[in-house]
Amino acid sequence: MSCIEKARVIGIKSLVIALAVGTALSTPAWALDLSIYGVGDLSYDNINNGAQTSDYIHSNSSRLGFKGSHDLGNGLSVIFQYDSGVDLTGNGTGDGNGGTYSNGQIFTRARDSF
Repeated sequence: MSCIEKARVIGIKSLVIALAVGTALSTPAWALDLSIYGVGDLSYDNINNGAQTSDYIHSNSSRLGFKGSHDLGNGLSVIFQYDSGVDLTGNGTGDGNGGTYSNGQIFTRARDSF
């Protein structure tokens, strides 16, 4: 598969993920403040050692995250964040962490208005 074909596949996969997330978040039953953030850091690398030329697409530290809060009432709320490395190339090694998704930051906290 050429690099151009790989880039097209990556674009289609990204579109499907974005549509799925958008559909899920459009449900009005979710009465919470939610933000989706991320960075897609793709690079095209051409390596020529004199005898052979190789082309690669790498997903350098690409990330996807969700953060938000939910009001529990009586001055209490909960905040949360989930952040993970994502390999946008689909080969499981492009983000330097060895998998399609890698561990990132995860936390949940309760807070009050006092």
